[in-house]
Amino acid sequence: MERILEPLTALSTFYTVISNIPVDTESDPEYLYNKSNMERLHWLNEDERYVLFSLVYLLTNYDLTGEDILLDYTQSDPFIWRDLINPQDLNDIFNHGQIGLSQEKLWKIARLMGFSLVKETFKGLFNYSKDYMHYFFRNPEDLKVIGQLLGHQEIINNYEEINQIGKEATRVLVIIGHSISRVARGNPDLFNEMDLKISNLLRFGTVINMND
Repeated sequence: MERILEPLTALSTFYTVISNIPVDTESDPEYLYNKSNMERLHWLNEDERYVLFSLVYLLTNYDLTGEDILLDYTQSDPFIWRDLINPQDLNDIFNHGQIGLSQEKLWKIARLMGFSLVKETFKGLFNYSKDYMHYFFRNPEDLKVIGQLLGHQEIINNYEEINQIGKEATRVLVIIGHSISRVARGNPDLFNEMDLKISNLLRFGTVINMND
């Protein structure tokens, strides 16, 4: 389960870390760089983390239209979105709406990389630990885009395998869920091996009051 949840865990961590990059037009990003916080993006190396922080900081605080520094960062080797998104498109995304990185802005970046799902579905990915579990994508390419968005090579290189494992896990969990429901209602399928196994694991009792 850890492997199939890694894309969602990493996506949530990525958003939390990057959305907290400070708004401060008076300081150089070098002095604001929080190394320990950025190290939560453990799948990136230090150069990748620093370039990502610096560029997002500048995009959050300034309009970089026509600025050489925008091209310098986006064309540098450590930039995780290099060759995946047009620098001016990135600048435009950050200069509209609320200040800083929002889930909607992250979705817009993902869309430019080829993500096919709508905004609300993308936002739902951040709620995986609550009422919404998303173990696989109908279009495996969407999982690849998540990997590219995060700069996560493990996901990029193995997205098809991870997605297939998630699909199989979902199928098993659905079967188990149906079996538990039947057994809990006291109506197990006696010809269903899963129902029989669950019946043997569950114990039903009646609570009564005991008087001295």
